[in-house]
Amino acid sequence: MWPNQGVIAFDPMSGAEVLSKLRCPPDVQRAHKTSGRFDMRLESEAQKTLDLNRILDQIGSGKRVKNLESLI
Repeated sequence: MWPNQGVIAFDPMSGAEVLSKLRCPPDVQRAHKTSGRFDMRLESEAQKTLDLNRILDQIGSGKRVKNLESLI
């Protein structure tokens, strides 16, 4: 199974808060800081698109998250 990927953009200076939220869902295997339009790339091995949407909804519910996209 190939990992699903997501990219996330968040407010400057809120990286620690966003990372603490990422530690909650066990479905996120990796998180990599990036530069450019997005601040971080996530990898998940969700079995179903519904599971991936649940993970992204949980992460995206943070007040400081500006944008979140999935790459299936």
